[in-house]
Amino acid sequence: MEKFAEFFNMNNILKPYENYDEYLKDNFSWVEIISARYIVFINEVKKFDTNMFYDRKKIQEEMGFSKETALKDFRSARFFINNRVKANKKIFYSGEYMIRKYKLSTFEWFCVIALISCKVSNRLRKLFGGINDFFEQKKLNLKTLYKIYNFSYEIDNVKSDCKILDDAKYKLGALCFEDDKFEVSSRIFDFIIYNSEKNLSLSGAKVVLPTKNVRLCIREDIAVNIKNFITSSGKRDTVFIYIQGDSGIGKRTIIKRVAEIQEEALTMINISKCHIDDKEKFKNILITCFREATLNGGYIGIIGLDILYADTSKYQHNIDFIFDKIGLYARIIFMLSDTDLKKVVDLGGDRFLQINLENLDSQERLTLWTENFEGIKDITNVKAVDMSNKFDLNPGQIVGTINRAQNLYLSKNKKKLDEKEMCECAYSQVVNTLSEKAVRLKSKHTWEDLVLNPKEKEMLKNACAQVKYKHIVYDKWKMKNRIFYGKGISMLFAGPPGTGKTMAAGVIANDLGLEIYRVDLSQIVSKYIGETEKNLNSIFNEAKSSNVILFFDETDALFGKRTEVKDSHDKNANIETSFLLQKMEEYEGITIMTTNFLQNIDSAFFRRISYVIHFEFPDKESRRKIWGNMYPESVPRVKDIDFEYLARQFEIAGGNIKNIALTSLFLAAKSEEKILNMKHILTAIKYELKKQGKTLLKEDFNEYGYIMENKGK
Repeated sequence: MEKFAEFFNMNNILKPYENYDEYLKDNFSWVEIISARYIVFINEVKKFDTNMFYDRKKIQEEMGFSKETALKDFRSARFFINNRVKANKKIFYSGEYMIRKYKLSTFEWFCVIALISCKVSNRLRKLFGGINDFFEQKKLNLKTLYKIYNFSYEIDNVKSDCKILDDAKYKLGALCFEDDKFEVSSRIFDFIIYNSEKNLSLSGAKVVLPTKNVRLCIREDIAVNIKNFITSSGKRDTVFIYIQGDSGIGKRTIIKRVAEIQEEALTMINISKCHIDDKEKFKNILITCFREATLNGGYIGIIGLDILYADTSKYQHNIDFIFDKIGLYARIIFMLSDTDLKKVVDLGGDRFLQINLENLDSQERLTLWTENFEGIKDITNVKAVDMSNKFDLNPGQIVGTINRAQNLYLSKNKKKLDEKEMCECAYSQVVNTLSEKAVRLKSKHTWEDLVLNPKEKEMLKNACAQVKYKHIVYDKWKMKNRIFYGKGISMLFAGPPGTGKTMAAGVIANDLGLEIYRVDLSQIVSKYIGETEKNLNSIFNEAKSSNVILFFDETDALFGKRTEVKDSHDKNANIETSFLLQKMEEYEGITIMTTNFLQNIDSAFFRRISYVIHFEFPDKESRRKIWGNMYPESVPRVKDIDFEYLARQFEIAGGNIKNIALTSLFLAAKSEEKILNMKHILTAIKYELKKQGKTLLKEDFNEYGYIMENKGK
């Protein structure tokens, strides 16, 4: 009776497998059908003096079968498996897939299945253990499996057999085996045993499979151009596509889209999470990821290659390993970097394409905000266009804002988000270091709180309108094709101290929902040549990425009239001034400056400033409004607080009135009644004016002098 019939039923040779386990079982039987007979063979050989010769005919008689019979059954088993696989080509078999993808020979597949069977079958483990004992070895090796596969005691044709062994060793070592070990890697084991149902589980690596073919709302043309480059390249050439751009600009989105268009899987590897300081760990992780790319038959994306090039002396081994090996596993390799690597990487040749992703233009930004707002239109009344006009965010930050908004909405028990909350979600995506040279101002003042000449207030509202409607002017009406710089808004607030300049800056910030930072000039202006420009450049760059309003208070030191150049100090001062004006024009956000002395500002500056707002010393009516606005309704007070008298009697600025109001409230809180009255306010006025060197007597209070009687000193 043939050994074949013990394992395989010929009645099923044209029937498809009912499940993957049945397929896998037949593959183990295929290994066993030859190995079980081989151990009988070598045990017979053992009876002879093998150093000299052994009697093949006598061994055959003792075994009851010939070598030819054993090999025939072995080949019949493979034929049987192949036929059942072909009976239904729609069924996925990870083993067959791997044979095709890795282009494994029958012997190489035999090695893989033999080693896997040792892990899952006690019978086969013992069987191979007996073979190892015969050859006086602890574990299987490639040469032993080759002897089993050919049913021979030793290698017959030294030249041809050694070449087969060398080729198998190279291919299996690269694709299937653990590093420097003759055993199947855990990932290959999972892929075959679980019919690829287990995904790659490895920190820093992810496989993205092609799904629904959806066009990108922006930069679809870039993905299409890359696809065309790939399809026009030779099918055997390894193609490197280098994509450079700031973090969050959309590099990963682009390569995912290319893979999706091509209907290819994409294995993405984040270098920063691959233990770059441990060479062996790094190598093993990369090999696992590379094999995954081969298993999935798609592209490889290397993220963060610039981390290695930041210290080539330390990481040259890692760099060499990537470029030496990666071409063996995939034809298309994407390299993503936040920085420009052209100076350190040889990226030339016909098989290389470089893409530089620039920051979003206003139209792309609006399109992306609009696309993402579709998911939150029911949780806020804020419009996508408002967020686009205010926040120059990159794609990653826009998506992050939307995710933050959704989480905030749930935490608020599904109460709709207002404009301020949406802006806070946007700012949560921005990390800035402005606090090192600037202080964030917090204000809740509104237009109603701001007491200012109606014409000047209208100018301030017009400035805010430039932010709210710039998408119409620059995009819809195409003014961006005429105006290439100076799209930002610069304002100069001029007026005496205490007239509301800082309050007005806070009102603008609140109206637009933007954060405002007051620049500490003492941290900016330096006596060292070039240092001031360096500090200014740092602040404007950080402000651009942070989407904030810059507030330069008392800028006379920076905006004084340019002087005649008599020495190097004069020349440097003029350079600093010109540099600041240049950065203001380049900045597309809002810059607010204040001065107490408008006459000291060089008239040439006004051409580069969008709005000059005059804050005049408040007249009687303005002072009356300021007094009335200063005390909230929640303050307990007597009914006869005489704001008309206060406005008429004391010609002071809003800043002084604010100080007086605060002092008077503390005096009231200290009193037994805990109720604000005129005495508290008048006492606070006396304290405030005394700071300015003015001593008030009873007569200075006119009709309320009796309250301050005996209090003149």
